[in-house]
Amino acid sequence: MCKIESCSEKDSGDNSDNKKKTFTEKVSERLKDIMGEKGIDITRLSEAIGVSKSTISRYLKGMRVPKIEILVKIADCFQCPLDYFATSENYEEGKKFSPCPPFPERFRFLFEHFHKSRYALCHGELHISESVLYNWQNGKCMPTAENVYKMAEFFDCSMDFVMGRGD
Repeated sequence: MCKIESCSEKDSGDNSDNKKKTFTEKVSERLKDIMGEKGIDITRLSEAIGVSKSTISRYLKGMRVPKIEILVKIADCFQCPLDYFATSENYEEGKKFSPCPPFPERFRFLFEHFHKSRYALCHGELHISESVLYNWQNGKCMPTAENVYKMAEFFDCSMDFVMGRGD
């Protein structure tokens, strides 16, 4: 795991303005903010997380959202919570994050811990198909970063809690 000095708190503006942005726009803006704040260029971040410079460029231009596995690597490098990239919330510096457990285990834990049903996740506000949930539960694929954000809202917890990085 790489370490780029921990993120400092930053006021990213009015919450209502941030709510109007798409998930992709929020991630792009926050990634630009933290890279600028830390003086990290595309080349250095690319090397630190093991993706191409063109991929980082697409994230910064809002053309693509990092896969959740890559967003975790980015958050680990900057030692910041995943929610930093999806919200305008500040966070406390120096917090330690745990390595993510296998997602199928974590996914089952979330439903048990919060006493929620898969039916509610599928047929509630999120409208995530049962086949997608099946694939997550059985390790056939990972949720997108945006779906992790939606699950955090559904379970009323942080993205880090959803992924098992922290509370």
